[in-house]
Formats: sequence, structure tokens, C-alpha cells
Amino acid sequence: MADQARFDSFAVDMESGQVRKGAAHQFRLPCQLKDALALFLRNPGKVIKTEDLRQHLWTDSIVEEGAPNRVMKKLRDAFGPEGTRLFETIPKAGYVFRAHVFWSHSGERTILVLPFRYDGSPNYGYLGDALTRSLINSLGRMSKLAVRSDTTSMRYKDSGRSISEVAKETDSQFIIEGSVSVLDQQVSIRLQLVDSYHDKILLSDCYEKHLDDISAIHNSISEKTARSVGVRISKMDAERLVKSKKINPLAYRHYLEGREHWAKASPVELRAAIECFKKALAVDIEFALAYAGLADAYNLEALAGSLHPKVASEHAREAAEKAIEIDDSMAECHTPMAAILAYFDWDWLRAEEHAKRAIDLNPGYETAHHVYAMTCLMPQGRFDEALEQIQFAESRNPLSSFIATCVGIVQFHSRRYEEAIISFDRALQLSEDKHFLTYLHRGWSNQQLKRFDMALNDLKLCVELSRHASVALGAYGNCLAQSGNADAAAEILMEIGRKSETEYVSGFDRALLYVGLGDTKQALLSLQTAFQDRSPSMTRLAIHPLLDPLRSTHEFNELLRGVNLAVPLRS
Repeated sequence: MADQARFDSFAVDMESGQVRKGAAHQFRLPCQLKDALALFLRNPGKVIKTEDLRQHLWTDSIVEEGAPNRVMKKLRDAFGPEGTRLFETIPKAGYVFRAHVFWSHSGERTILVLPFRYDGSPNYGYLGDALTRSLINSLGRMSKLAVRSDTTSMRYKDSGRSISEVAKETDSQFIIEGSVSVLDQQVSIRLQLVDSYHDKILLSDCYEKHLDDISAIHNSISEKTARSVGVRISKMDAERLVKSKKINPLAYRHYLEGREHWAKASPVELRAAIECFKKALAVDIEFALAYAGLADAYNLEALAGSLHPKVASEHAREAAEKAIEIDDSMAECHTPMAAILAYFDWDWLRAEEHAKRAIDLNPGYETAHHVYAMTCLMPQGRFDEALEQIQFAESRNPLSSFIATCVGIVQFHSRRYEEAIISFDRALQLSEDKHFLTYLHRGWSNQQLKRFDMALNDLKLCVELSRHASVALGAYGNCLAQSGNADAAAEILMEIGRKSETEYVSGFDRALLYVGLGDTKQALLSLQTAFQDRSPSMTRLAIHPLLDPLRSTHEFNELLRGVNLAVPLRS
């Protein structure tokens, strides 16, 4: 269990009660206040009744009626001016903690690698980003280093932000910055490692390598970095570093371009990503990462509905198997296979084996924890484990709107709707590029809380942002029907029918709309179609709250058995 909590500008060691605000201000919470804080941090957004607080702090003791209120006053006072905002009083109900919480493990050293500046011929302009990502990947293989992801790193490319600003925004103690230049195929790399808490340079180094020999240089940098921040390199860490392979620079350039397109996840961007990965393979037919990228892209095409699941799964499986055949020592090769086995085969045991293998190979690889949470654990109703994994991914990528949305998605399916809404609100604050999935799940959360006006607003935005994707239409139609507008829902059903004449539409999306209309027979028939198509959405069958009206039927439970989720979950 993670024992380090971070929220707002505060970081708390839950074992000792030590609280740090920024780099300078520190204080220690008395045992009782620490225990009270733990209750709130494990339940953000949830109303903690006075009686719940009393039971948590004085399990077997009789205390006077005002004792819990006095504890709350002390707790607020401890956090200064922010205390009243963080611990909100709900009249005649209790208290709510109003902040997003990040969890991590004690003893970890937090590191951010800033994008390396490039100086030289435009032909090698990709080297700065390539070195940055390679170093992040290499550092992430060490179990005691909490390395911020490349997505977080790239937000600071050419930003002009100072090290102290970046360190504060990402809650990173150690910052690596540097530059790379190329002259006559000779690469010069200069870097320094800064302790932002103490404004001290711990390491300053320079490397000279031929262009063809730089793929392993990040291992040397990683080892020096670990020692400089006081981390002992274990035997397992050393073995992970040794496994790094030499990479063709041009193939890697195409691969990085593919990953940039893949991260945007729209149908157009996914097709561009696939073309980039194929270009990489044209340069190096044995490039395992490019095959892994292809598999990831085809998996997302199936999720987005832009390619029929059976077609997408065939392409994805072929690429993933080839990636593992070439190099089964890379985490990136096992994560797409975990997704394939979950999305299309509903083989939960083997999917989990590949996800765990990826984490073993690279403990800091954010995507492995994300895949494990969302495709292996959450569909089986293992919500606490899923939340721990996705929050680990969030700790590595704290500025990611997408990961914040995924935290909310786990909370939504575990029916912690208020907490989910806090996560979705945070996701929308993190990025100007609003993703329709955030509005989709926030809308569903509000719908479950009977806030139909707010839900309809969110789901209408979801329809617009997704360009009328069938999943958005199905959700919007369901909410319209549930709020009493069956005629408008029927019109949405007709729109979905028209879409299905020219593109793939998952039966799962139709089923949600039929559930809203109260048509159990058609809802079950639509789910049967989704089952036959091997739709990835069927991984939500056991956990999706909107499907509750179907759970008592024989047909629904037969479908659960078909996707190897035989025990239905109850609200």
C-alpha cells in the first residue's frame, strides 16, 4: 500500500505524520490528526459523517459529542489558510475533503528529465526528444526512482520555465536538464542533475559518442544519476539496464513520430501512427518497439470503433506476437498483448500475466500500470487494486488529463460517483484539449446521482467532441430516456441506425440506449451482437452501472459466462 500522499501543495508521510509544503515549510501531525487525515485522504469527495469520524478515531471508547468537531478544527488549523477549503463542512451531514490525492511509496526519489535541447543540423533534430525518452525509460527500470513520464516531460519543451517552477508543478525533487549536438556524425551530450529542494547541482557530465553508438548511453547516465541521488542499484536493476538493445536512429525517429500520433488517439491520428510504425519497420524489420506500436494503435482503433474488432484484433495480435518474438525483455512488447487478451479473448489470467511481466521488466513504465488497471483489474471488479495501479500511473504522469480521466473511470465503475466527478473536473483543468471520454463518464456519474440537467449537458458535449461517435450517442440517448424524453432518445436510436449503414457500431452502444428506453429484449440482443463481434466494450459487462436493469435476466448472466466474468456485480 502506498504511504506517501500528495495534494494541493502538500506532501504527507502517512507513517510519520510529517507534512511538507513546498521545499521549506514542514510540520508534523499528532497521531490523532494523522489518523483523521488518513480517513479523508482515502475517501476524497465523499461525505464523512461525524459518527464515521468518531468510530474511526475512538473505536471502543465513549467520547463527548463535540470531540470530532474539535479534531476537525485542529486539522484545519494545521493546514493553515487552505484548511477550510480542503475540509469542507456539509451542514447536518459531515465533512468532505476537496482535493485530488496522489499516492506513492516511501523511499522513492522523484525525478523529472527535461527535454534535451538540440543544437545542430535539422537532419538530427529528433535526437533531443529521442535521448529524453530513452533516458526516462532507462531510469524507470530502477525500482527506487519515481520518474515522471515522457508526456509530463514534453510539456516543458521550449517552455522557458525555471527549474524551481517545473519542480514545484511536478513535485519532483531532482531535475535532469541537458543539450545534445551533432557534428560529423559525432554526438556531444551535456547534462546536469539538480536537487531542486536544496538548489544544488549533484552531477555535471559530458559524453562524446558516434551517432550509431548512442542508444546505450542512457544506461551510463541512469547509473550515475541513481548513485548521485543516493539510490543503491540492485542486482535486478542492473539486469534490467543490461537488457537495453541497440536501435537504428532513423527507425527510432519514425517510431517517436508514431507515438506522438498514437497519443492523440483520434481515428485520423491512429492511421498516421500506423504509417509511421510501418516506416520504422521498413528501415529495421527487426525493430520490436515498432511492432509494439502497431499493436497499440490497432487496439485503440478497436476501442474507438474506427475498425471492426475482429479485423483490429487480427492485426494487433500479429504485431504483438512479432514484438515479443523479437524481444520479450521489453515492457512495451507485453502491454499490447495484455490488452489483446483482455479486449478480444477475455482471457483474464493470461492478460494479467503479460501486464505483470511488463511491470516486472520496467517498474516505472506508466503504460504498463495503466493497462493492468483498466484492462485486467477493473473489468473483474477488483477496484481497489485497479485504483492503486492507475494512481501509480498518475504519480508518474501527474499532469496528464487522460490519466486523471482514467482514475475517474475506475471510481465511476466502483460507484464512487462524487470522487469520480472530482477526478474528471481535475482532468478538464489539466488540458485545453478536452477529451470526450471525460465528459462521457462525468455525464454518467451525474446521471447516477440523478443530476439529469448536468448529465445531459456533459453528454451533449461528449457527442459534439466525439463527432457523434456511437458510444456518445448511446449514452446521450440513455440519459434522455431516463430523464423522461423518450421521443428524443428514439431519434438518437435512428441516428445510430443510419451510422451503422456506413461504419462499425458496437452493439454495446445500442444496448445502453435500449436500456434507457426500457426495452430489455433489444438491449440483450444488442449485447449478443457485441459478444459475437468481440467488442472490447464487453469488458465492462460485469461492472457498468447502466446495465443494472439487465442483471437479473438469464440471458445477461449467460453473456457474463461467455466473457469469463460469471459473477455479476450488484449495486
